[in-house]
Amino acid sequence: MRNYYKFLIFCTISLLFCLASVSASDVQSNDTHPISNMVNVNENGGTALTNNDVNSAKIVKTEKNQVKEASETITVTSSNYGKYFKTNSSGNLVTTDLVKAGDVINLQGSFNDVNFTADKKSLTLTSIGKKAKLTNCIVYSHGLNSGSKICNLTISNVNNSCGGIILDHSTNVIVENNRINVAGFDSFALTAYNINKCTIRNNYLESTHTQSNMVIYSSDNNNIINNTVIGYANCIYLCAYGGTVSNNNVIRQNTVIGKSPYSTCYTIQLMGYNNIVEKNTVSGGFRGISSENSNIIRNNDVDAVYAGIFTQENSTITNNYIHLSRNNFGICYGIDIRGARSIVKNNIIKTGDAGIFIENKDITITNNTIISSGYALDYSDKFTGIKMLNNNITGEIHNLGTLTLTKNIINTNISNEGKILASGNIFTKNSNSFKIKDNSIIFVDRGNFIPKNADVTIYENSKLVKKTTMKNYNVNYTVPKGIHYYDLIVTNSSYNSFKNNTFKTNNENRTQPRITVNAIKNAKINTNITIGGRLTYKSSGVANQTITITVNNKKYTTKTASNGNFTMKYPVSSYGTHNVVVTSTANDKYQSARNSTTFIVQTPTQIQYNRINTTKYGDTVKISGKLLAGNAAVKNATVKIKVNTKTYTTTTSSTGLFVLNYKTSIVGTNNVTTTFNANTYYQAASKKTTFKVTKQDIKLTLTATKQVAYGSNVILSGKLTDKAGKILGNNNVILNINGKAVTVKTNGSGIYKYTMKALKVGTNNVTATFSGNKNYNKATNKTTFKVVKSSTKITINKISATKKGNNVKITGKLTDNSGAVIKNTYVKVNINGKTYNVKTNNSGVYAYTYKAGTLGTNNVTVSYPGNNNYLKSTQKITFKVTS
Repeated sequence: MRNYYKFLIFCTISLLFCLASVSASDVQSNDTHPISNMVNVNENGGTALTNNDVNSAKIVKTEKNQVKEASETITVTSSNYGKYFKTNSSGNLVTTDLVKAGDVINLQGSFNDVNFTADKKSLTLTSIGKKAKLTNCIVYSHGLNSGSKICNLTISNVNNSCGGIILDHSTNVIVENNRINVAGFDSFALTAYNINKCTIRNNYLESTHTQSNMVIYSSDNNNIINNTVIGYANCIYLCAYGGTVSNNNVIRQNTVIGKSPYSTCYTIQLMGYNNIVEKNTVSGGFRGISSENSNIIRNNDVDAVYAGIFTQENSTITNNYIHLSRNNFGICYGIDIRGARSIVKNNIIKTGDAGIFIENKDITITNNTIISSGYALDYSDKFTGIKMLNNNITGEIHNLGTLTLTKNIINTNISNEGKILASGNIFTKNSNSFKIKDNSIIFVDRGNFIPKNADVTIYENSKLVKKTTMKNYNVNYTVPKGIHYYDLIVTNSSYNSFKNNTFKTNNENRTQPRITVNAIKNAKINTNITIGGRLTYKSSGVANQTITITVNNKKYTTKTASNGNFTMKYPVSSYGTHNVVVTSTANDKYQSARNSTTFIVQTPTQIQYNRINTTKYGDTVKISGKLLAGNAAVKNATVKIKVNTKTYTTTTSSTGLFVLNYKTSIVGTNNVTTTFNANTYYQAASKKTTFKVTKQDIKLTLTATKQVAYGSNVILSGKLTDKAGKILGNNNVILNINGKAVTVKTNGSGIYKYTMKALKVGTNNVTATFSGNKNYNKATNKTTFKVVKSSTKITINKISATKKGNNVKITGKLTDNSGAVIKNTYVKVNINGKTYNVKTNNSGVYAYTYKAGTLGTNNVTVSYPGNNNYLKSTQKITFKVTS
């Protein structure tokens, strides 16, 4: 026995070594992907996902050598499609029993308006040689499909609600080398719900409709690698609407092209945490890479319209090349940082407007090259904790908050309206320009802006005002009352700083003008509108005055005409409420004046449905979705939901969610149209979808009298309801009794009843059937009842005494247990040992005439022997005969 176990262990180890050798050789000979495409290591050293691509033919070969039942390669064409794919009783597409886990489904030829599914473990759905052409076909991958692969497919869909590939609750699925073009409404090239550890690589995905292209919901730990994605809305979209955020995904080495310059198109949009976006080429789109949460964005080439990279808090942006050449609106940002505690490092940023736009606090900007013809650094408000270290900066630094400048190369001016702390910087210009307001105090701890005792020349509107020498960091100059803009030209610059400079005012009297602003109506996106008004004093126009028009914190200047009128053409490039502030510049004659207005550009809206499950007739289905403006929820909005021909009204929640619980009443395809009517702030939207309703299941009961005697009544009864107990009255039920069918009808309570004579001794079979109709499925129930032989009763009428030789009439009656006569049946009349057969008439009466021949007591016995339906019975009597 000991030697037997040693032999068994030796065989097991040998088998394992053989398997390892086969697998390794397959990988070495067939895996053509570089290591960087298979293993992702994040910045903290963790491995996100490892993928080994092994040739499917090799897998099949290995399995055939190791297991008894190997996987098969099944060739599917349009002519045999129905053998391998079907719709089950729940209305879902499934593979038939001919398809086993691990099989390869090889599509060949053309397919139109049919769908495919990989719904079994390790199933491969492919087209060997890429010869299959799928038109208006959807490929599904469902939950029980761990290890499945969808590859080498060419899909071209133009129908509405006809996406390319849909992954649903899938794990370790590979989608590769597919070409997908979609053009219909509500059709995404690739959609994924709750996928984990899946790989999407080397695919070509293009959408020509204004909607997202690759949309991924509630999915973690996936690799999206080396795809080409082209679309007019969000191209690669990790979406939290209709699900939850997606975390720990890798988006690498993709070419992503956003073909729309509007805010509906974020070329890569992230909603989730710890995702890595790296080595991608991103071009076009309103935003190139947009991140709503903390993610890593590195080593990408980005060319967008409005913002190259947009991030929220705790984001890391490193080693990207951002060059904005597509600006259509006059406003663009290389990096728009809306979240606190973000890091911007080692990037090259080239833009015609703002290089980096600060919209939160505690931002660290290190080792970047920033080249801008506008602001290299700009703020939306007075944020603190902004640090710039070792950057090469070309473009004005516009500081509103607290800025620390350390060891930067600064090639242009600094406009300081906040607090600057600076040291070790190199300024390539000999002078710096500062705008100084009435009663301003400039305070800088350390730096190299103005020396302690430098020569200072002060200009106002290019006119020399004063030359002086600073004393102990201070410049003393009395500013006339009002707001004045000065240039300070400082010579002999060294490592020194501002220190508590105070500018005093005098009490000069000036007149106060008035600004009126014209109302702005019907502003449309991507058009130029006229912002205008009039500057007056005592109803007279004030000519040749500088007017500053600030729209959404961006300033424009113009001059008043001779009648005081002023106008400016403003390019509308964004949706929503636009705040307009108009001010006039104070001078020696006029004080400053101010007025404001707003105008609204209706934001486009979109309706996004949640999946509507197939349901049964009479059940309640949940119709829900979200009303969105871009990526923001439209809350407390009235939406109308039309289901088939009936319209319902509901209101969106704070997250934009709308819900209708609808009781189904039509079997088949149900049409849903959700509509949002335009209001002051939002454009109208309408979207259609469908859901399927299948026939409802039926509950049909059947009872019968368990046992009766032959000839007795049998009651068959039951009840017809749906599965929820709803009564189905006035419906026909077919009763098949021993092969003979009768039809009965249910009453108002759904009950049917049928009474019959028991005419077959033994087991009687009954089948009740409801044939179904347009709303209900067929239902059947069976039962039996037993019929036993009926007992019988035979009577003999009294026979009076008689004389020998006289005729004696012997009569009686034969009945069953219920008293029913048994007619035309023979009974036996035995007189003194001699038997005579006598037949009953139609009344069950028998009669026999006997000539009395024996004196004394004569014995009479009348008996019925019984048959297949009746039991036997006997009766006796005597009569006397005298001489």
